[in-house]
Amino acid sequence: MNYGYIDRHIRPPRRGTAIVRASADPDLHNPNTWHLHSSFARMTQAGERVSPDSANGLSAYFAAVRAISEDIGKLPLKLYRRMERGKEPIPDHPLWSGLHDDANPEMSSQMGRELLTSWALGWGNGYAEVVKDGGGRGTATEWHPIHPSRVTPTRDPETSRIVYEVRSDAHIGEAVLLPPERMFHLRGIGNDLVGYSIAKLASESLGLAIATERFGASFFGNGAQMSGMFSHPGELTPVGYQNLKNSIKEMHGGAGNAYKPFVATEGVAWTQMSVAPEEGQFLESRLFGIEEVARWFRIPPHKLQHLVHAHFDNIEQGAIEYVCETLDPWAVRWCNEIRRKMIAPSDRKDLFAEYLYLGLLRGDQKARGVFYNSQFRLGAMSTNDIREAENSNPVEGGDQHFRELNLIPLDEAPPPPATPDNQPKRVPSSTENGDEQTGNADMPRPLIETTEPTEGADWTAAVRPLLRDVIGRMLAREIRAEVTARKKEQDFGTWVVNYYGRHVDTVRLAIHPVYEAVAALAGIHDAEFVPSNAAMFATFHVELSKREIANTLDGPETPKRIEQELDDELDRLRIAVARTETT
Repeated sequence: MNYGYIDRHIRPPRRGTAIVRASADPDLHNPNTWHLHSSFARMTQAGERVSPDSANGLSAYFAAVRAISEDIGKLPLKLYRRMERGKEPIPDHPLWSGLHDDANPEMSSQMGRELLTSWALGWGNGYAEVVKDGGGRGTATEWHPIHPSRVTPTRDPETSRIVYEVRSDAHIGEAVLLPPERMFHLRGIGNDLVGYSIAKLASESLGLAIATERFGASFFGNGAQMSGMFSHPGELTPVGYQNLKNSIKEMHGGAGNAYKPFVATEGVAWTQMSVAPEEGQFLESRLFGIEEVARWFRIPPHKLQHLVHAHFDNIEQGAIEYVCETLDPWAVRWCNEIRRKMIAPSDRKDLFAEYLYLGLLRGDQKARGVFYNSQFRLGAMSTNDIREAENSNPVEGGDQHFRELNLIPLDEAPPPPATPDNQPKRVPSSTENGDEQTGNADMPRPLIETTEPTEGADWTAAVRPLLRDVIGRMLAREIRAEVTARKKEQDFGTWVVNYYGRHVDTVRLAIHPVYEAVAALAGIHDAEFVPSNAAMFATFHVELSKREIANTLDGPETPKRIEQELDDELDRLRIAVARTETT
């Protein structure tokens, strides 16, 4: 199998020759480990040797590396082509598979990105050989990760260009020089050649944390705080000394025997000499070690399961900060290096790679509902756009975009405001005229005292404020009832059905005077016009309110809802009036 330039040119070992690999642990019998541990490990003041591999034994360090590298690996990475306005994905491009699907025949893109990111976090650099078409100057078709211990960036003394020395093992064996266009180099903060290793920079912090863990393990392993001195009034024989040592280890060794009372015999006495763990702030030191690791990796502590200062109000904000401040810089590094090393020079102006964060920034169901509703009403998203974001299949006719009718472009003049001349005139009630009111007391009185249309009058301008007032009052009444019901009702769904079943009559009676005004201004004499349109509006209004509650949109954006429903009803009324006038 073709593994790329490096594996084709580094001489393989002869058949029967033992292959020696550098390991993470020092081995005096393995010379390959001498240089590895002297170069990448550092002895700290806490007495612990820290290297990128040994630091993985610290849970907070490994959790930080794992969180960042796994998230960079799992996020969708796609290739796009720039358009005059916007962009389009290009899944048929040769590089699409290498970024989105498989890095090489033996490794998926997710695994490769996760591996290189973990190396860049711990070692400071992540390397991968890039295999290209077109004689090495075209588009990348494969990329093969190479362990950082095998690569040494340097500058060519003649050209001053960066070249990469790649060896078969960690600084051991024959070296091959790889040109920069063939080496994908992911690095963090560093100098002009390499990135800094966090494990090396933070060696003292990590060494203290590792030493604290070792102390805790030794404390429980050795038993009940017996770091002190035994004294005997006489002289112990070697046999007696060994018996005393074995009995103490048997009775008090291990966490299960911790804090058992010590029974002294033959005048043996115990003198405490060590500092108690609580006096040495053992637990505080362990917690501080987690916070130190979070600082080095610029990661919110809750991602390391450190929840001492976390609560429900700041966890969501911490997750957003994690994406914007921790993941985004690494995603930008990836996309920039892809442009430089994997995209052909002739295509770099038109093609680019981009990470998609939508999966990490998804809110809860209610927050997504509010967001989709606002985007749909603005015309920014179609029904199928929303379904695609929710990982659902498209529906027929769902690609159409809609906008609210009451929105107009900024360069267009707004419609003239209503004036007293075109406002409806209210008819005094019978009680105001001194007469007793008769008939159904619940039936509203007409607002307009005319049966003939005014010449050239715009009835919609006169009716708009009346209709807006009714819609606003009904919505306020519904919101108050819903808030009370959510606090008191156990079966909220049953309450919705019962309440709106009664509420439809309330809406119908409230809107009745408005349609009498419409009939009067438009000169409509059809007796069924007012009751039929009032009943129709009441039904539409109630169904819309019930649907918003079903979508968990508590407390709808009342001003927008009023204007939307107002414009929709006026459009329907224009059609109804026109149909009535033609019959």
